[in-house]
Amino acid sequence: MSLIRLLSPIVLAAAAVAAPPAAAAPWSAPVTISAPHTLVGPLDATAANTSTVAWWGWQDGTMGASFAVLPPGARTFEREQPIVRQSDVLDVQGYGAGRVVVLSQELIPEDGPRPRRVSYARFAVRVAAGDATGLRVPATLARAVVNGFAQLAIAPDGRGLVAIATFEPRTGRVLLRVARRSRSGRFSRPEVISGRGRAQRVAVAAGPRGDLVVAFVRDKRVLARVRRRGHGWGRLQTLAEPDGPTDWTLRAGVGDSGEVEVLWRRRRLTQEGRPGLRALQHRRMAAEGSRFGAARTVEADLAGRPSELVAVPGGFAVGYTVRATAPRSRATPRVALLTPGAGAPLDVAAASGGVRDVRLAWSARLGLLATMLQPTANGNSDGIGLGALLAPGAAAFGPVEPVTPAENVHEVAPIVDRDGTPIAVWSARPEGTGPGIPIDRLRSVVRTAARSG
Repeated sequence: MSLIRLLSPIVLAAAAVAAPPAAAAPWSAPVTISAPHTLVGPLDATAANTSTVAWWGWQDGTMGASFAVLPPGARTFEREQPIVRQSDVLDVQGYGAGRVVVLSQELIPEDGPRPRRVSYARFAVRVAAGDATGLRVPATLARAVVNGFAQLAIAPDGRGLVAIATFEPRTGRVLLRVARRSRSGRFSRPEVISGRGRAQRVAVAAGPRGDLVVAFVRDKRVLARVRRRGHGWGRLQTLAEPDGPTDWTLRAGVGDSGEVEVLWRRRRLTQEGRPGLRALQHRRMAAEGSRFGAARTVEADLAGRPSELVAVPGGFAVGYTVRATAPRSRATPRVALLTPGAGAPLDVAAASGGVRDVRLAWSARLGLLATMLQPTANGNSDGIGLGALLAPGAAAFGPVEPVTPAENVHEVAPIVDRDGTPIAVWSARPEGTGPGIPIDRLRSVVRTAARSG
């Protein structure tokens, strides 16, 4: 019987009891997979088919990023592969057997005199593909005034899309363009899917059948368009509207059967005489459907920033924290299952001070792994990586496990390899930080460990 069917509303309500104290961790010894870097930007990891890829950004005098591939059947990542220099790497995603797609953005220098009073920064949005042996020359998708970061989504077979929001100085509009990637690796010419207003806050997803979704905020409303396999882009649908001054965080997912999920955090700003709000809500489009269902509320208030959606049997899962009203420094790591009849969200662990960055990975063999960062008492935001497992058939998360040593960890990203083994990737300064540490030891490294059992 599947995990989702066993998680009935009655059982889920009982699972809100705090997890037991931290247990001895069944995690392997850490393995360092990068040279020392001044790490900047995100650290992330993806797994699709036989491709398990970790990547991280750095600034060692010049901007750059690196990735590493975990070959099928291996227990250690291959050597770090630099991506590009003098470029802002936005995302790296794996597909196929150790293949990667890299999305980057590069400032276009202006030549000659400036003919206008107002000058707008123009960027080249580029994509490149390759593997651990190297990348091909990047292809340029757009040269434009880019409004925020472009977004990438790649399915396990290599199909996907890049969404680019571009500012049009003459009209003041922000257009949303989408370039689609075929199995052969070719990207289509970017097509406009939102030509009015000012598009921003974009989230994209690509499913294994060829279904695509783009969700975005335009003129303060959450909108979405879905492209079903073999068809063009469907109609524009309004998913949510603001209730006063509102900031949105968007997430999107496409399941194996074609179900589409869009989740958002509605952060209504505090106004005179009216409190703020941090609600977490979502809407689903059924497999083969063309319209989104009614909005459902995951958390009515006090929700932290949600993780990326992770596909699980019957739907998706999302991780986040819920802030306590008093004392405000305490938060509870929590996971919601966005599946039919799933019931109440599950607490991963008891509330604690400063816990943040709840991320998820699904293993059909071992269940749902949630990782989080727990700051230590060193006065900064670094800490130790913790994890807990929701096993198939279980009603609650198991004991909290130390995933990483206490070595000034910045970020932790969980993934699952093709054998169903959970893997953690993190960035840290094992040598320490602060006064008394030589400057050449203040750089960080990327390390990994695998969970046994």
